[in-house]
Amino acid sequence: MSHHITLAAATAIELNPLLSFLGLSESGNSSWIEKNGILFNSLVTGPGIPQTSFQLGRFLASHTPDLLVHVGIAGCVKDRFEIGSCVRVTEDRFADLGAESESGNLIDMFDLGLWEEASGIWSERCLRPNPEVWSGTSIPPARGITVHLILGTARSIQQMTTDFT
Repeated sequence: MSHHITLAAATAIELNPLLSFLGLSESGNSSWIEKNGILFNSLVTGPGIPQTSFQLGRFLASHTPDLLVHVGIAGCVKDRFEIGSCVRVTEDRFADLGAESESGNLIDMFDLGLWEEASGIWSERCLRPNPEVWSGTSIPPARGITVHLILGTARSIQQMTTDFT
């Protein structure tokens, strides 16, 4: 029985190095390609959380891969990982989604009462992938945040990394 793996990224530029490494054709969205008994396909979602969510939802409504791997260019705290490092995200938070208080602090969706931690998808206000998928791998773990805004100031980066990582 073949395993079905979907490789997804916001842009082809982010996805193509992995496809090339695996010996798969570099392209946008592809049909299933068999390699070493595994069926692969790729999905380019477009940049941004809304694009990614919509395209993944549409894809998963008609496909059921055994594994979906989302790859891409991610920012990082410079002293933790070198540019070009590969990490596996063990938990992810939406770091800039909510409301701003009068003092300028973020009030997240949980504190606003719009999301419930007991809903089944959250664990300590984080999304966590299935750890069994990565058992035995040497890829270093990392905690991640998802943001709608590319942070451009040292103050913003410091606030996000202090609050969430």
